[in-house]
Amino acid sequence: MAPLRLFAAFDTPLPVKELAVQAIERLRSAEADVSWERAGKFHCTLKFLGSVEPGSVESISTSLRASAGRFPPFSVRYSGFGSFPNRHAPRILWLGIHNDDGILPDLHRGLETALEVLGFLREERAFHSHLTLGRVRSPRKTLKLIEILESLTLSSGVYPVREVKLMKSEPGPTGSHYTEMESYPLLGNRLGGGVIPVA
Repeated sequence: MAPLRLFAAFDTPLPVKELAVQAIERLRSAEADVSWERAGKFHCTLKFLGSVEPGSVESISTSLRASAGRFPPFSVRYSGFGSFPNRHAPRILWLGIHNDDGILPDLHRGLETALEVLGFLREERAFHSHLTLGRVRSPRKTLKLIEILESLTLSSGVYPVREVKLMKSEPGPTGSHYTEMESYPLLGNRLGGGVIPVA
């Protein structure tokens, strides 16, 4: 069997997807050379696994289930737009995802640690939770693009995150599409603001 392209993520709520699509429509007016994400692909990547042999999926799934289960559900809000690596040479356009109690970055570190045992290298870049809106393909009209990006405002309500999902990315005639392979509930408890691992 061919290798699978996998990543761990959590979903984006429908109201935020709708707001993100509106933002993309504004950004399209710059007529820059950008590959825009479809609403069905909006997610927050927690760990990109890359190309994985099918025989490794079971151990990955077991690791993700155990690791996710140690953390409690948490809340996020969506606000602020930006670009990676910077505004002068944008490659990725994004909408920020914020978590006030620190569980989201802790969850990210927990998944990194669990998957490192299976041979997946830690991400060297700092974790910056975000929703990818588009990928810039060339410098055409990027000045106008960034001007519009920096004029956008969005501040969502607060939304719960209750599970982590293992996702599969597959190529298609209109770009890649994502399929959920399995989900892992966040089962940990809160006590005095801390996280109590579940045995």
